[in-house]
Amino acid sequence: MSENNPYQAPSAEVADINQQYCDLWVYTTEGRLGRLRYIAYSFGLSLIIQLIATVTGMISTVLPQEIGMALAMIILIVAYIMLIVTSIFIMIKRLHDVNRSGWLLLLLLVPLINIILGLYMLFAPGTDGPNNFGPPPPPNSRAVVITAFLLIGIFVLGIAAAIMIPAFLGSNIQPPIQP
Repeated sequence: MSENNPYQAPSAEVADINQQYCDLWVYTTEGRLGRLRYIAYSFGLSLIIQLIATVTGMISTVLPQEIGMALAMIILIVAYIMLIVTSIFIMIKRLHDVNRSGWLLLLLLVPLINIILGLYMLFAPGTDGPNNFGPPPPPNSRAVVITAFLLIGIFVLGIAAAIMIPAFLGSNIQPPIQP
């Protein structure tokens, strides 16, 4: 009789309809971070630290030498500490996305293994759906995708320029004439 009750609450699997995503707060070890956001955040952090280094260099040239150098060093030390802390949080979240513990970051202290771990975090796909560390990260917006690909393009162009410019400048040098 209860099977045909018109007043019975509907029974549908809501989890499949409303998939929950994790939060994208940077300064926490909870949650997950996908590959494109990891690349975009990493390159964005490197651009920010380069900007801070440039500004502190300009400050140190404007002020008297002792004061300018001391102020520049203080600013750079604080900026690098903030960069390291932010990078650790981002890497932990990336490891959570591939269903690995954040304690794996200690392998960054081992030579050669740190390169393998860095490549693993760049290229390993995240797990589909929820894993041991929570729900999946939200899908990437167009802004994240465009930013990540622009930053990757800038990185590749920088490497290509570093290789090609010296090669072009070196080709104009004539060998000395032997007597």
